[in-house]
Amino acid sequence: MSAEDARAYLLILATVGILVVLGLLVLLWEGEQVKKDLRMKGLTPIRVRWRPWAYWARRGPAFTVTYADAAGSTHRGRCWMPMLDPHRVRWVSEEVGYLNKPLPLAGRVVYLLLVVFLLQFGVRHLLARELILPPLAKHPAPIRVDGWPLFLVCSAALCGAASLLTVVVYQYSSKAAERPYTFIARGCGIVGWALFASSPFVYLLQLFTR
Repeated sequence: MSAEDARAYLLILATVGILVVLGLLVLLWEGEQVKKDLRMKGLTPIRVRWRPWAYWARRGPAFTVTYADAAGSTHRGRCWMPMLDPHRVRWVSEEVGYLNKPLPLAGRVVYLLLVVFLLQFGVRHLLARELILPPLAKHPAPIRVDGWPLFLVCSAALCGAASLLTVVVYQYSSKAAERPYTFIARGCGIVGWALFASSPFVYLLQLFTR
């Protein structure tokens, strides 16, 4: 392996590492926003925990919160933060067990187009048993991906398609089905991102062990 190849692969690895670190920093910042919102209400935050599987969140990260009121009594609450308005904390009433998640018609069309694209990408490259990436400025030769790295990338695409399709199908289901639908959608999404993030590591390991 040439020095240029090593630099290109290290760049991919560094990019994945930076994305992971940024994601963790965003979660920490959002947790602090929840604590700030509690203090503004005159409450004392005790514990804030991220809940990636929470069915009550609509389009953003969810948290379970333990806090104390002015009298010192301990309470538990649920909240989530919209992706388009991360400074605002949305609290869920204790009486609410399920929340509607309306997706407009335009959003359903976009989701379905993404499902078709991801399915086509995953199935086509699995059958072809290779993925050719375009050359980079510092790496003029095309990058060929096969074996386990290709399997991870294609599996991530299929998981993403399953997650988006679950969100679309839920719009036509009963409200009582929200918990399993949310679990499937978020589970497929998390597994898909984990597979996609691990593929560069497996690719580098494959190169260095050849």
